[in-house]
Amino acid sequence: VAGLAPEVRSKGAEPKSVGWREPYPTDADEFFAYRPSRSGQARTATVRKDVVYAAFGDAGLHVLRVGTEGGFAKLGELPGRKVYDCAFVGDRLLTAEGTDGFALYELDGPVGFREVARRPRLSSGATVACWCWGLPNELAVLSGRTGGMRFVPAKDLAKGTDLGSFSFSCQWDKYLADAPIRGLLPIVRPGRGLVWLDLTGPKPVEKKRPCSLVPRQTNGVCVFDEKTFLVTCGRQYAFVGADGEQKGPTCDFPGLDKGMSGGGVPRSDGRRVVLTARSAHRAALYDFSDAERPQLLRSWTLAGNPDVAAFCGGRVLIPAGHQGLLLTRRAERLGKGGGK
Repeated sequence: VAGLAPEVRSKGAEPKSVGWREPYPTDADEFFAYRPSRSGQARTATVRKDVVYAAFGDAGLHVLRVGTEGGFAKLGELPGRKVYDCAFVGDRLLTAEGTDGFALYELDGPVGFREVARRPRLSSGATVACWCWGLPNELAVLSGRTGGMRFVPAKDLAKGTDLGSFSFSCQWDKYLADAPIRGLLPIVRPGRGLVWLDLTGPKPVEKKRPCSLVPRQTNGVCVFDEKTFLVTCGRQYAFVGADGEQKGPTCDFPGLDKGMSGGGVPRSDGRRVVLTARSAHRAALYDFSDAERPQLLRSWTLAGNPDVAAFCGGRVLIPAGHQGLLLTRRAERLGKGGGK
């Protein structure tokens, strides 16, 4: 209102230590944990054999080796960059670097970074690089969380030659399957179902498929085996083929914590399935050796917010926000079933 001075509010006492951070405790009997010396959230864990490329947001990209008995050994960092997501496109590392855009690096060993291309922004309305994804045939997926997901040949990253843009309400990589099957990639459109992209032609094309599953915003889809995707729907799951047909009934996850009523985002190595529920601070690991009778192996309540998990050397990697990057101490024994 004209003539009125703005209200002056107290900012409170200055902290005794400006370097103080919330502890975000970790159960040392369950996990190894890595946190950078600088404040940052673990957002992504991309695995190459026993080497992990971990995006920690404001704390940058850290390169870690996982030991044969577990634990992390730091190999190095990507110097001078904030990194909010990373993924391999072929043998090159793609990064989302916030206001610095998207970059592509060739690697000389695990930490010899050589920048070969950079795209400062997707468009005038999408100026922040939020996440990226790598697909077969050197295809990259980029998002600034506005204007849709952009599909770009990695070789043309700096040219801005997009093959297509697709919008699926929430522009997060957790809604994409981790890989296509027979050139078909399913994406969760929360509250509406699965969207299918055909990647076999010169450009991605949206395809109609009959799947009637309607995952929630807390759910996702992943490759289970060479023929089948696993889709989560609340506390339930189902197998879906690349033809979009559901294979068998929709089933409940046995023993799932009540705190995970919304389910979680899945990832699988073909015998195990790990679920992460970011807003619920929870994760669960299942033995799917007998896909018709999965067994709950472990469930966890975490101090941080778990993002999409990964497998490394028989263990589970969970980027858990301010809690850091977590690695399970146990390499669980599995049943003798043959999978799906």
